[in-house]
Amino acid sequence: MNAEIICIGTELVIGDVLNTSSQYIARKLAQRGLNVFYHTMVGDNPGRMQQIFETAVSRSNLIFITGGLGPTQDDITVQTVCDFFQLPLVENTESLENIKAYFSRLGRELTDNNLKQALVPQGATVFQNALGTAPGCAVEHDGKTVILLPGPPKEMQDMFDRSVEPFLEKYTDGIIRSHFVKIYGIGEAQVDAIMADLESGANPSVAPYAKDGEMYLRVTAK
Repeated sequence: MNAEIICIGTELVIGDVLNTSSQYIARKLAQRGLNVFYHTMVGDNPGRMQQIFETAVSRSNLIFITGGLGPTQDDITVQTVCDFFQLPLVENTESLENIKAYFSRLGRELTDNNLKQALVPQGATVFQNALGTAPGCAVEHDGKTVILLPGPPKEMQDMFDRSVEPFLEKYTDGIIRSHFVKIYGIGEAQVDAIMADLESGANPSVAPYAKDGEMYLRVTAK
């Protein structure tokens, strides 16, 4: 099972906000033995989002998308996925009630565009948001699984831990673990020459990483 992560948001692409979601999701997937081969960031642009999504579907079985689930006009992640798979949007009753309760607790006005967040692709597995308004969901279609998660890191991480990890149980076929060996007093090129026979292995794999005054060998096994 090959996975891919797409993080949506112009604020990420221009560097205003640090993208921590990719790292969090990738680490969680590695613990479950799921290969992550691609990370992509794309702004809130319909054409580019569609292009990135089409590319991801063509090369990966399991696709994670964060961001673009909000109430504003540029939040079009759900619609993009529905258009691609030709799925209608349907209202999720539990999500609608959660949104209403969220605004009631805060004493804030609930506007019509907030109700848009209760719309999910037909047939999707819905993940409720305990910390915000936008639910997440998993769409399984034509041998592909697309998991949509909210952009705010706290909401995304809580939803991943509560709901997505149990959902991923059926896709797990092992675990991936890495161990780092510190090396001092020897350069990267020399280490590479010494370890060349080990670096060609697939499982476990060995790769050198150079840092200031030291270097590491990362040994990874599935």
